[in-house]
Amino acid sequence: MRRYVESWLVQAKLESAEDTAPEQRFGGVLSRANRYDLYLPLDGPIALALQRCASVLAPFLVDQLGANPELFELSALVRGCIFSM
Repeated sequence: MRRYVESWLVQAKLESAEDTAPEQRFGGVLSRANRYDLYLPLDGPIALALQRCASVLAPFLVDQLGANPELFELSALVRGCIFSM
């Protein structure tokens, strides 16, 4: 999972440098030089991990959120990356 998130961060940094809407890839955090609130795609290992967590937490989620909860944001807080773009 860590390698996937790190590779997604590299891609997101490259893409955001090429356009004018980095907020589509990053949320607001302090100290952006060292920390990122990286929005994640709901595919690959991210989707698999979320499915596994949801299946374990399903009784609690249904009890607390009802039968049809919605996911509004999926992101990773990344700190102290050794690479830069």
